[in-house]
Amino acid sequence: MINFDNKKILVTYLLHFGDVVTITPFLEILRRHAPNADITLLVDKKLQDVVIYNPYIDHVETIDKKGKDNSALGIWRVGKHLRKQKFDITINLHENERTFVLCLLAYAQTLIGTAPKVMRMFLDVYTPFDIFMHASDRYIDILNQLGINDTYNHGLQVITSEEWKRVATLFYEENNVISGDQVIGFHVGSANLKKCWNPANFAKVADYFANKGYKIVIYGSNSDRKLVDETVSHMETIPIIATGKFTIGEFIAALNRCSLFISNDSGPMHAAASQKLPIVGLFSSGNPTKSGPYGTNSICLKGKEVFEFINKSFEFIDSPEFVSPDEIPVENVIQAAEKLLKL
Repeated sequence: MINFDNKKILVTYLLHFGDVVTITPFLEILRRHAPNADITLLVDKKLQDVVIYNPYIDHVETIDKKGKDNSALGIWRVGKHLRKQKFDITINLHENERTFVLCLLAYAQTLIGTAPKVMRMFLDVYTPFDIFMHASDRYIDILNQLGINDTYNHGLQVITSEEWKRVATLFYEENNVISGDQVIGFHVGSANLKKCWNPANFAKVADYFANKGYKIVIYGSNSDRKLVDETVSHMETIPIIATGKFTIGEFIAALNRCSLFISNDSGPMHAAASQKLPIVGLFSSGNPTKSGPYGTNSICLKGKEVFEFINKSFEFIDSPEFVSPDEIPVENVIQAAEKLLKL
């Protein structure tokens, strides 16, 4: 078993929005077993809101992956900065060439985790992923492999700031969301358009609940605007449009006003899980038992399959590689939402 306590530890992880949220249980467990360690997390600069207030790490370092650091010189510059900090241990959670080069440049005394196959010789301890686990459990399993067996955690966690909460509160006040209103949040977009349920179907679900008195709020970034506009064009009721209104941190703070979140398989779905919202997740290429909303009550739909995670943990179930998201029946989404709203 590696002793992590009283060590300077670098954790490297350069994947996307939802992926960064999924490593938060790993960070909680690592901190509990290394209360006196100095822990630094390296993430993509645009995602620093996700972890900037995380109570289980001491520092956040960033790399501007698609900006000023998107070059060999940029990687060298970030690696040199990390090396100056003289880490004792680096734990790499991302099997990617660029990330692993940064690990090597950081030059910690001990290098643990995963790496591209051709680079694994440089690891002091290789911890392979179990592909039949939920993503969050795969990262936790790294700690299992290192001798840490107490893996209790509070699920996904993203801590928000008072300023982010203030912005969210002001938005709702300006849109006449008052005390006592029940809000259902929708995320109709995704970084991968093949994962997106038909906007006309989202509109039917939104109208159904709007007609029952719920306030409908459609979130998303500016890149989702076309899908949001199409969804709204099919609606008979008028939703509140929050698309492009928030930073990542403000969006996560705004989620706390929701009673339920209905979303394509996407980063915002995991963000909603971090706030313990009940979630209806709509899947196509992903396997809900490997990438569903972790640590919160949820019902995930893939085609006509229903994966229910209410007061129970994830257990791997095989699922087809791809099912068109449009094969998810509208009535199944409504039934799942109503079940979660009654909990």
